[in-house]
Amino acid sequence: MRIIIHFAFFTGAFLIPYLILLVVIGRPLYYMEMVLGQFSGLGPVKVWKAVPAMRGLGYAQLFSSAYVAIFYNFLIAIAVRYLVASMSSTLPWTQCQDSWFQGTQPPLSCDSFNIFGQNSSNTFLSNATESPYNDTLLSHVSNVTDPQKRVSVPELYWKYRIAHQSEGLWDIQWMSWELSLCLFFVWAFVALSLLKGI
Repeated sequence: MRIIIHFAFFTGAFLIPYLILLVVIGRPLYYMEMVLGQFSGLGPVKVWKAVPAMRGLGYAQLFSSAYVAIFYNFLIAIAVRYLVASMSSTLPWTQCQDSWFQGTQPPLSCDSFNIFGQNSSNTFLSNATESPYNDTLLSHVSNVTDPQKRVSVPELYWKYRIAHQSEGLWDIQWMSWELSLCLFFVWAFVALSLLKGI
């Protein structure tokens, strides 16, 4: 509810100044850079040498373009990693595997998806230690994760297999060689596209 109220009443605090600056400054400068670049055949840094007061704007555009290229290439590398992983006969994020948790204890949620065995179809676990269900007595159930705190297997796959997330800022992990290889191939594709042209 708080998000809805915040969105309804305070969106204008961001949206109105953004639209004003976009119309008054952003689009005219973009159009002027495009026209000057087309006319002179120069890049964003050299084209603004015609107006010395605006020279820093060319560097700002260069740095923002570099940041966007690095960020999106990393996202594409993650997508390539998932594409390669999805080519196996069974999707790796459908079942927990012990190889994901190198040096860490696997969360209980990996074991708690099938705690009731083969006899149950639609089951639930109450707060009691014994719960009758369909004339079956479930007792001595251990290692049960609260359903509210349970993490799905695809989320565990992302956290421990793809991203190799650490427990905190001071717990530094090794780089993933698979993601590094995917990132190399993405940058190689970008380099070939720039050299050959599309």
